[in-house]
Amino acid sequence: MLHGVADLLFRDGEGAWHLVDWKASGMHRAEKVERYTPQLQLYAAAVAHLRDGGPVSSARIHLLNEGESVAIPVAAGVLDEVRRAALVAVRRIGAGDFATEAGPKCLACGYRRGGWRPVGLT
Repeated sequence: MLHGVADLLFRDGEGAWHLVDWKASGMHRAEKVERYTPQLQLYAAAVAHLRDGGPVSSARIHLLNEGESVAIPVAAGVLDEVRRAALVAVRRIGAGDFATEAGPKCLACGYRRGGWRPVGLT
């Protein structure tokens, strides 16, 4: 099971769904967009799956520190790939495979900062 909470999901007068998430952190703009794009895309895929009336028409990350808004791709093909990647990840976790690769994501990881997981330190 994956758990998350979308900040705002609304349907406009024409019936289209829109997803919005606000982010305020010390990360640089590009890092925030890269890090949180998959989150919004997974939310959009879930909404398209769970809600009647069709897919999410738009998704945006509002970067509070920068005072700007960034559109996130939510086209059907993009969300199909997000669903496949999520399914692979959930199956791996279910099988007890928690292997990961160190990368930029490690810099902001609370497990690494807290000293509980050394991935990304070397």
